Amino acid sequence: MGVIADGNVINANDILGCMRTTIEAGEAIAVGKICYINLSDGKAYISDKDTQADYRADGIAYAGVSSGADVTLVTRGLWVTTGLTDKEVYYLGTTGALTTTQTAIKVGVANGTTELFIDIVQDDRDAVGTIKGVNLNLTGVPSLTAFWQLCDGTIISDAESPLNGQTIVDLNGNNRMLRAADTSNGTGGSNTHFHTMGNGDISVEVASGSGGGVDFVGGITGTVADSESANNVPAYQDVCMVIKIK
Repeated sequence: MGVIADGNVINANDILGCMRTTIEAGEAIAVGKICYINLSDGKAYISDKDTQADYRADGIAYAGVSSGADVTLVTRGLWVTTGLTDKEVYYLGTTGALTTTQTAIKVGVANGTTELFIDIVQDDRDAVGTIKGVNLNLTGVPSLTAFWQLCDGTIISDAESPLNGQTIVDLNGNNRMLRAADTSNGTGGSNTHFHTMGNGDISVEVASGSGGGVDFVGGITGTVADSESANNVPAYQDVCMVIKIK
């Protein structure tokens, strides 16, 4: 190890590519907790796959701190701990814990039983406003992270989002499909269509022919309906439409 100018100790692992950031903690954080940086207040909070607002990650706490103190997060590189399984991939679990159960956020890969190489991968690379379909009902599909919200007609309430306060179109509840256009948010179309066939009485007379093949002689009368409705929806598979909010 070596000593840098201000007297703080620097480990060899720091030189070998470990990246860190120091930031104010928005809550008490224990050593080893996976954390994220909140964009609205610039503070660090504990990540949690079971709470959508906390379902994201930026690094692992290097030491435990109280709320309001500075916390150092290891954002990439080697994290030394215990109890790992060699070559196992680790993900964000509940309340800042590592887990080998796959979730939407990969934290890193174990190099032996005491070293985790942190290389966080999370779903935050799409442009804000991106809409796409997700099959959330398949077994094993993780719940939505903090970056996405259902297109369910609700108001976005997220100070970090540039869409904060806007109402999301209810694509899911209204069973709407997407159509390409030069500008967004136009609507139209219908799930049903109508056939108009006129209105009035009809009369058909059936007479016997020279061949003797028709036994009934007389008239048939009836009324043509004004219109008939029909389903206009092609074969489909339901998915949940979601929108990137930050």
